[in-house]
Amino acid sequence: MRLLATAALLLAACSACAAQSVAPNTTGITLGGHKFGSNVGGYALFPRDVCDIATVLSGNFPTYPNFTAATSIWASGKNVPSRNGGARSLKGFGTTYYTTPGPYRQMLKLLPIGMVMYNFMMHEVQSGLNRTETKSEGYTDIVEGAPHNLEEAWAMYAGSYPCGPQALVEEMSRHFGLMRDSADRATCESLVHNQIFTYFQRMYAAAKAGNAAAFRAAHNYFASTLLGTLKSTFEASRLAAAGKDPMPTLGKAVGYWKAIEAVVASAKPASAIRVNSALDMRKKPSATAYNQVKAALEAAYPILGVKKSLVGTLGARTSLSCDGSKFARA
Repeated sequence: MRLLATAALLLAACSACAAQSVAPNTTGITLGGHKFGSNVGGYALFPRDVCDIATVLSGNFPTYPNFTAATSIWASGKNVPSRNGGARSLKGFGTTYYTTPGPYRQMLKLLPIGMVMYNFMMHEVQSGLNRTETKSEGYTDIVEGAPHNLEEAWAMYAGSYPCGPQALVEEMSRHFGLMRDSADRATCESLVHNQIFTYFQRMYAAAKAGNAAAFRAAHNYFASTLLGTLKSTFEASRLAAAGKDPMPTLGKAVGYWKAIEAVVASAKPASAIRVNSALDMRKKPSATAYNQVKAALEAAYPILGVKKSLVGTLGARTSLSCDGSKFARA
């Protein structure tokens, strides 16, 4: 699978622009199962901006959603300090915030964790792969070479939990019956996260060894937003069939879909066209939208390298002991 998701304070004006955190030194610490060999602490703080944006877009009128605050965090940054003393922002890695309430709010809350985080992570992975393939100076160096690029990507994935993509992976895994007990049955494990971590470990080992072929072979993981698209589309279809307003939920589906649209379109253009038609926010979705999206994505699975076993079944129950109950359920 290709590469591939809430806590914060409400800030309304330029005070939201100031970096609120000192980037930790990640060298030697473990996040999401990976022990870092370099310092990428700033990247681990980016998910906090995602949490802050989601917070200021939550709630009801007249106080919320606060698009002014969301735009400030998006454009000027908040939690990630830059080298010049300001704050680094998400603006350079994604799209522009609309100022429209309603279903778009749900879509916008998901764009940072989906489109932005995914694309920025892919940028760092691709940078590492390029260094390895071109054998640029110091390309195997853990602190400054391709392994460092990969650690920047992993810091964004696993850092500032539960604001980043790892939390989304685990949430979606629970909805699709893709959780299991750990070996000691004390904690719950996401099969999707384990697969992502396996691919990451392969890339990291290949980067340290300077093995471009092995690096490229493992350059492949993006399940969480695929699952999020399917789940939200199912909910929107269910609401439409029941005669209820499906638009806010459709907005969620679009938010997830936009994170993977380019990947799907490059693999199978017809599938992307079918999904876009089913998730057209200019009209209410049909009761069959879920089946349309599911069929379109499944047609792309072989080209994307997605195994149906790692997509699971929406609503599936898995017998677990790790979470204090017998079942983790949708």
